[in-house]
Amino acid sequence: MELLLNHKGLKVKHSDEYERVYYYNDDMLKNNVLITEDTLMNDNESGKVNVQTSISVKHFNEIDAVTYDIYWGDLLSPIQVYRITLDIYEMYKNYPLNLFLELIDDISTGSMSAASQSKQQSRDEIMDWIKGEFEEVMEGSER
Repeated sequence: MELLLNHKGLKVKHSDEYERVYYYNDDMLKNNVLITEDTLMNDNESGKVNVQTSISVKHFNEIDAVTYDIYWGDLLSPIQVYRITLDIYEMYKNYPLNLFLELIDDISTGSMSAASQSKQQSRDEIMDWIKGEFEEVMEGSER
């Protein structure tokens, strides 16, 4: 799948710390936009391990940092992850940043925004968390 996405203009980076994959290119990083895929493993009530996939779009600016959940559910096949990721990237390429973010907000299943938090500590934690994801991508990469 990485080869397919590279041909479409996206770079792929695997997290050293988590079951996470980052999808981006230089223009996306310049605009503080990042696509993430997480593989989540949870024990359910019967003691069996439940494996899920989460695909999100992250964005920050001086005022806010937001994560938009695009998909959160059953484990996806590589072609499903490819299709969702490519669709998000095509939207990014085809629309101005502000409209892209509005569209992502419209299609998201949920979101978390630093600016919407009532406590300053919560705002700071969300801002630091999202900026930290960009810092992880930037390690060893040229911006």
